[in-house]
Amino acid sequence: MEKFSDCFYFNGCQVGGYGRYLLTLTIWERGEKDKAKKLLAELKENDKDSIDHRGRPMLDLVTSAER
Repeated sequence: MEKFSDCFYFNGCQVGGYGRYLLTLTIWERGEKDKAKKLLAELKENDKDSIDHRGRPMLDLVTSAER
C-alpha cells in the first residue's frame, strides 16, 4: 500500500484505498474495533472517491462496514 498507493488496477480499483479497506476488515475481525474505526474514518476522508474491483464506491463499502 505504501509503495503503490496511487496506482490503479485496469478496472479502476485504486490499490491503496482497496488495500486499506481489506486491512481494516482484517483488524476488525481480530477484535481491534477502535483501531478499525479510526481506519474507516481515514478511508472516508482520503479514499472516498475510490472503488473496489466490482466498481462499488469505497464510501458505500465503508458506510456498510460501520454498521
